[in-house]
Amino acid sequence: MKYIISSDSIMKTNAGGVKMAKFKFYASTGYVGSMVEEVLEIPDDELEGMSEEEKYEYIYNTYFEGWLLTNNIDMGFYEEKK
Repeated sequence: MKYIISSDSIMKTNAGGVKMAKFKFYASTGYVGSMVEEVLEIPDDELEGMSEEEKYEYIYNTYFEGWLLTNNIDMGFYEEKK
């Protein structure tokens, strides 16, 4: 597994003076025009002291999974009647 958290993040300070890391989340089905991208800011103090692997797991579980399922993927299943 490849962890690219620190190389893709951009440090920023918000209006309140809190340092934030910016991460670009993306999802795609692989079809032309299906790419969805959004930049989310995560306070530095949430990631402080974590290894790259821990950051990846934290961001995935705390932010990415919810972003993906609530904002960008419409999915489900149904039974087809004969």
